[in-house]
This record gives sequence, C-alpha cells and structure tokens, in this order.
Amino acid sequence: MTEPRPVLRGDPLGSAVAAAIAQRLDDRSCAFVFPSQVAADSWAETSLGLPGVVALEKDRFLGWDRFLERIALENAPTGKKAAEPADRLIWALATLAEQARRPFLRILAKPGLEPPLSLAPSLARLAPALRGLARDLASASAGYAANGQSDEVADYRALAAAYDRFLEARGLYEVSHLEPAFAVPGRRYVIFEPALMPDYPRLEARIAAAPGIELIAAAERTGHRPMLRKYATFREEIQDVLGQCAALVDEGLEPSDLAISAPSLTPDIQAHLAAMAEKFGLPLAFHAGEPLSASPFGRLLR
Repeated sequence: MTEPRPVLRGDPLGSAVAAAIAQRLDDRSCAFVFPSQVAADSWAETSLGLPGVVALEKDRFLGWDRFLERIALENAPTGKKAAEPADRLIWALATLAEQARRPFLRILAKPGLEPPLSLAPSLARLAPALRGLARDLASASAGYAANGQSDEVADYRALAAAYDRFLEARGLYEVSHLEPAFAVPGRRYVIFEPALMPDYPRLEARIAAAPGIELIAAAERTGHRPMLRKYATFREEIQDVLGQCAALVDEGLEPSDLAISAPSLTPDIQAHLAAMAEKFGLPLAFHAGEPLSASPFGRLLR
C-alpha cells in the first residue's frame, strides 16, 4: 500500500503557468491547452485572481481532447454531418443484431449466444475510438497469435470496419477520425506540458512546425517536473490520491477546490470511491453528466 506523501499546496498565482497566462491573456485570439479539461477549468478559475482580471472567456481554457476536437473541425468534410450519440446507438443496436444473426465476433461476443441489448450503450460509447484502437492494436500485434489474443485483435478490427461502413452509408463522420488542422489562421494556442498529452509523440513534429502554437513546459522552468506514477491496483492508486487530497484539506484548502478526474464512473466505482473517501474524512460529490452550473466552478462563471 502507498502511504500518503506530503504535498505542497503552493501558490498557483505565483507559478510559471500563471505568469505565462497573464502575459497572453489580453490577446483574445489565444487559447490555453492543458492535459485535461479538469486542469483547464481549474486554471480558468485561478486566472480570475490575476491582477486586473474581472472576467474571461471560459472556452479559451481547453483540455487536450477538446483542443484536438476544435482544430479537427477545420477539416470536416463538406456534405457530411458529425455523428451524434443517437447515430452511434443505432449502429450499436444494428451490430448486436447482426452478431445474433451471423456471428462475426469471436471473443468480444461469444458465437452461439445472443448478445444482450444492454451492451449497446457501451458499444456506442466505444465507437468513436474504434479506428484508433484497431490501429494501435495492429501496431502492437507482434506475438498476439502466440498468446491467444489474435481473435480479440480481429474483433476490434471488424468492429472498426463495420462502423466505418455505417458512417459512409449514412453520410456521417466522426470528429475523432479527422486530422487536426494545427495551422489555423487568426488563432493561437499555448500548450502546457505537451509531454503529458496522450498521443503527443505521434503529433509532435506537426505541432512543432505549426505557426501559432507555443509549447511551454512550465515545470522545467521551476525545476519541478510533473510526476507520473504507476500503481499495481486501482485501490492503491485511489488511496494515494485521496491521501494527498486529505493532506491539502488539512492545510486549509477547501474541498470544493479539489477535483479528481476519472475515466469512467459506474455505480460500482462511485460506491467504492465514496467509501474510501469517507475513511479519509473527505466529502465527495460526483458531477458526471451534470450541467457545468452544478459545480462550484460553473456557478462562479455564470
């Protein structure tokens, strides 16, 4: 088990990130990009405390995924429209029906057993990522046949191909399938800590060559590099995170000033997180699926 380690609260307004934002805040064509939208929202709130700042546009503070989505839309194909959740759900239901009639999946759905329709929402949420997932699996497929994973790789490829055919037949496109247009006239972007961004190595050369994009590794300026940690179990990771949060609250930080970003929040995970947070004496509120105005940060910007 990882013991909670001391965490320095620090002064965000005195940081290199805040200084970089302050120098560029008057340029309304400039947006700021962070590894996650949670971090971006936090820095938007913090920036309201900069000298002379009484209001700001919250859409100038972007998480990495939202940044890629925004610039990718510059390359949206004409005559097609972006796929919506309802379109993905229709595809998922049709795919499960096809699997029941003529099984083509060997691992993700067992041949001979009719897949339950309750799988459709999960499959629909996976749809935008299928093409990239199939590509990544293909590049890492060496040795799969030997360890029995080749059928799983084939299943993901089959699903990706099926979804591509569905999009083409309906005149749709996925934003995640578009290549980002990094050179956007009249717009500037400052990307903080680019090395922490998912998929950055693949895009690094194009980003570095793009006019209007500035890369800032603020941690290197201060000598405090961001720390990436791996944990043996989910429980160990959460214990460490909650331990650090408890230490900050003990120092006087308001619990509402802390945010934890989780990749998914199923009812089981929520119950597990709530139980562990209670052991640390931490109040925990879940905002997944709620409007921005339901959070302290959202109410501040209304």
